[in-house]
Amino acid sequence: MKFLVTYRERRADFDPAAAQRRAARLLTERAMPAGLKVHELLSRIGGGGGYAVVETAEAEDLQHLAGLFSAYDCRIEPVQDIAFNGAGSQAPDEAEASPPAGPARSRLPAMPASEPHEGAFSDDDVYDTED
Repeated sequence: MKFLVTYRERRADFDPAAAQRRAARLLTERAMPAGLKVHELLSRIGGGGGYAVVETAEAEDLQHLAGLFSAYDCRIEPVQDIAFNGAGSQAPDEAEASPPAGPARSRLPAMPASEPHEGAFSDDDVYDTED
């Protein structure tokens, strides 16, 4: 099963680049359990911390990860792959004319172009500071 590890530095006076190097070393230089696979290590833009996508079948592996990140605010959540082929990035005619390469995947429905519906939030709602 895959998990998303979210981590952030606890200290307010830290160097973000150094924090990212420390986190990368935790996942690449430390001895990892045999059943734990690190798929991705992602840096958070605009601040300290980041994300790691890991896979394991053993709860003890997650406990090992939590121990590694004990100096960080850390959260480990189960995640699932979603079949997505990027159909939204092509024009509708191009998407129908060229079938995707590789295994067949279900397509996400196209979102209709429309005006905001009743009850939708506007920028005025989000940035309204007059109460």
